[in-house]
Amino acid sequence: MKREVWIIGAGPVGLLLAHLLHQKGFRIHLFEKRAKVPALSMAIGITPPSLNILATLGLRDAFESQGILIRRARVFENQTPLGSLGFEQAGDHILSLPQRQTLRLLRTSLTKLPDVIFHENEPFRLNSTVPDTMRVIGCDGYRSTVRQRAGISLKEKTYAQKFFMADFEDIENAGPDARLFFSPRGSVESFPLPGHLRRWVVQVLPGQSSEVSHLIERVRDASGVNLAGVPHGTPGCFIPRRGLASHFHRGPFILCGDAAHQLSPIGGQGMNTGFADAYQLAEALADPHPRALDIWTKHRKQAFNQAATRAALGMKLGTLTGNPASRFRTQILRVLLHEPHCAKTLSRSYAMLNLPHPVKA
Repeated sequence: MKREVWIIGAGPVGLLLAHLLHQKGFRIHLFEKRAKVPALSMAIGITPPSLNILATLGLRDAFESQGILIRRARVFENQTPLGSLGFEQAGDHILSLPQRQTLRLLRTSLTKLPDVIFHENEPFRLNSTVPDTMRVIGCDGYRSTVRQRAGISLKEKTYAQKFFMADFEDIENAGPDARLFFSPRGSVESFPLPGHLRRWVVQVLPGQSSEVSHLIERVRDASGVNLAGVPHGTPGCFIPRRGLASHFHRGPFILCGDAAHQLSPIGGQGMNTGFADAYQLAEALADPHPRALDIWTKHRKQAFNQAATRAALGMKLGTLTGNPASRFRTQILRVLLHEPHCAKTLSRSYAMLNLPHPVKA
């Protein structure tokens, strides 16, 4: 008899975990309350450690064939180039691929796997009876129903920063580089996407509107690019959070990804931290050691705290406003980008290569 698990939530982490547990010989029931893949692009960055996990499933080539390989991020202050951050210094690249395409690729692959039963448009209910021998894994996001069902508390902090974003046609033919623009008025970021698109993310200061017209004005002011009249996708607004569950497992319940923790999406570390959670959780569930889940929890909390602290520090530096702060940031960035050891460390940090990660190339 194969061991069975229920995975609640078929987002990127839940789908990846289903693949990994199938590889370990489990029989999986995957529950998803949505009837179809969301249309929004959402998370777009897949870092080298996550690509290495996909490689263990034979999926890396399929992902890279559909995405954009980002090998460099160019950095500006007041439209003046400060330097660039080359990910090849870290020995790899970051893949830009909208989350909806990540979901489609993982779903398509999942249909080829025996012993994976996908319950689409079927939410997990709080009063569901859970057999004592069953593991129920919550991959159902920061509002996790599984976390509530398990009675696990969440310590949460909401940051003061606010951001607005939308995906526009790439009118500049800017290529595969990421571009980071800083100024006394806040930050603007630009990332390449498949389909000749670019994502633009702008910092929204107090009193400013969260509208496309404001995004267009901020992009023009920070970068000189005029997006007026350019076709774009559905815009979105987000306020970063940091949260950590008191426990990652209790009784038959286990939390993975955003159900267990949240960190600032600036820097693209949230989904990738969840992927690492999933890889090591599959290893722990296949391990007969009685404390395997406790050891997994300890390691993943350590990795989360490092990633979340680093993301918060990077967000703090990038969102400083005012002329004195801008001059201070310029001095810091010149050192970070041009001193060889600092540049390599920063490159590895952005690519999540200096965090504890579960699998190497």
